[in-house]
Amino acid sequence: MKLSQKILFSALLLLVISGCGTNQKIEALENYIGKHIDDIVLSKGVATSTFVKADGSIIYEWKKSYRIIPIGPNCSAERLVVDKNGIVNQYAVSILVC
Repeated sequence: MKLSQKILFSALLLLVISGCGTNQKIEALENYIGKHIDDIVLSKGVATSTFVKADGSIIYEWKKSYRIIPIGPNCSAERLVVDKNGIVNQYAVSILVC
């Protein structure tokens, strides 16, 4: 197999793997809507970072790194927006090449 074919195959494989993982992450994050952040931290662990928005709500972010051979390192970031009462009302997920 030529190098260009290997690169194309690797890129397609990454898209397929990322798509499946993204759908699962979105479904998991959807289940957090309406739940209290304390319960989520107990199951997910402590967030890797937080950000306080101007309206007083807080964005909690969990970043993870993983390696897909031969493509290299990749990262995912899951974010939950929590209101002043500690209730999750939004979510987001990103798959990035690190």
